[in-house]
Amino acid sequence: MRTRPLAIAMLTAVLVGLVGAPPLPAQQGGGYGGGYGAEAPAIPRRQADAIIRRLDEVNRYCDWFEPRYRIDCIADQYAQIVRGLSADPAYDPLRTALNDGARRLERVVAGNRAAGASTDPARFDARNPTVRASRALRPTATGAVARRAASAVIGETATVLLRAAAAGDQRRAPFQRIAAAIESNKVLLRSA
Repeated sequence: MRTRPLAIAMLTAVLVGLVGAPPLPAQQGGGYGGGYGAEAPAIPRRQADAIIRRLDEVNRYCDWFEPRYRIDCIADQYAQIVRGLSADPAYDPLRTALNDGARRLERVVAGNRAAGASTDPARFDARNPTVRASRALRPTATGAVARRAASAVIGETATVLLRAAAAGDQRRAPFQRIAAAIESNKVLLRSA
């Protein structure tokens, strides 16, 4: 497996030699990430809709598991959404919010582990095989403490995203819609 990174590095070096290195952001002009002007680019509506659908799938998929696995399921799904996001700078606030949310949910799980419980090896929902866990899910102790902590993390994840776009910013509308979809993930915790 060590040859793959080496092969990628060599291919990159050859391509840069053939076409030249891309201009640095400072060479492109000022503004957000270089070349965008003063305002950050918005996530296109079609991509925002796809992200919202994916966040809705989190509810359907994680509901399939026993309540004690749902917090870790949400964390795993957020991490998978982050891995699937475009590298475009328009996605940076969403990537940051979901990545931080996933890590914080994982800490809630670690701090509230169910005593003597094992991980759930089931990684996919037979009703929706396109969505699956990337790893075995860890159980939390069922109780209000873990649910409240996870609910707070989800709410803060949505708030971080909303704060990323100022009033009048073209990113505000898609971020509001995505934040509402993130907030909807709290429904899973009511029965956990």
